[in-house]
Amino acid sequence: MNKFGANLVPDSLQKNKYAKGKQFEEMFPRKRGKCYEAPEIDISKLSEESPLKQVMVAKAENTNIHTVKRVMDSLLQQVEINLEKEDCEQCAITFLIYCDENTQYKTNCNLDPKLKKFYLEKIEMSEKDIIKLCCETLGQSTCAEWYAARQLRLSASKNVHSIKVRTTKTIESLVSEILHPKKIDCVSTRYGLNNESLAREEYERVNNYIVKRVGIIVCKFQPWLCASLDGVVVEDGCISKLVEFKCPILYGCCLIQVLRDEDFLKKVISKSETFYFQHYLPALYMEMTKESNTENDENIDTSNTDSCAENEISVDNNNGNEISPVRVFTGKNIINPSE
Repeated sequence: MNKFGANLVPDSLQKNKYAKGKQFEEMFPRKRGKCYEAPEIDISKLSEESPLKQVMVAKAENTNIHTVKRVMDSLLQQVEINLEKEDCEQCAITFLIYCDENTQYKTNCNLDPKLKKFYLEKIEMSEKDIIKLCCETLGQSTCAEWYAARQLRLSASKNVHSIKVRTTKTIESLVSEILHPKKIDCVSTRYGLNNESLAREEYERVNNYIVKRVGIIVCKFQPWLCASLDGVVVEDGCISKLVEFKCPILYGCCLIQVLRDEDFLKKVISKSETFYFQHYLPALYMEMTKESNTENDENIDTSNTDSCAENEISVDNNNGNEISPVRVFTGKNIINPSE
């Protein structure tokens, strides 16, 4: 007993509480909260594609394990798609910046009022819409939007080449072929489609690159022209290469040398632009508007589009001086290394 009269000898309860080997959980037991039943969820109020609705329906059917797995797989796949779209958006923004930094050839054609209105509403696009379309068409030939966007424009690969090499084919037949493209299904095309992903993987492995997918790209200053790249290579946050995969069934693996011929580019763009405004745009207009009076469509005046037909000279209305529209094609020749 101390001077205050208190007993310093611990009792048996205190000895047991502070004895060695005791866990804190045993010394201070947790307080259990009250359990409440989960409230009922009205499944009918959930959206059809809601993961929660799929899980709730599966639970009611006692098949929730498999459904939850499918839902999780779907969510993970959606996350990957969203990440791809973010990369695609950055690539599209980079392309637009490049267009702003480099002067592009542009011709102001005198179009019929109906054609001009159609062109401004259907063909021309804002930067925001160009980026959105690029992200929405990541799947390219698997997207309906991809086909719709290509029908309005000339593609930089197939259509431009067909216009350039046209000799015996009539203008009307070429317009019809571009307006109503036929699906080509043969051994060679199937081989290319089946092996493009393998070619991409091999290219990434050999060069230690990561190839990012992009959708259809509409030219900002020449919206009648579009391109669908197989991929782009991004290094240090900048696009360093545009990639086109070819899988020839006969030759297997081979080296391809790509050269940039600026004179060729100038001529082929001018020729394609003339074809588009003089022939393709009027046909596209009649195809899409479906006016009942076809005679009015046939009377659309396309003669004024001659002002953009291979003319290198335009007139400055302010002082009457002749000026040349600027065509700038930058970049170096691209040659594959010999090794």
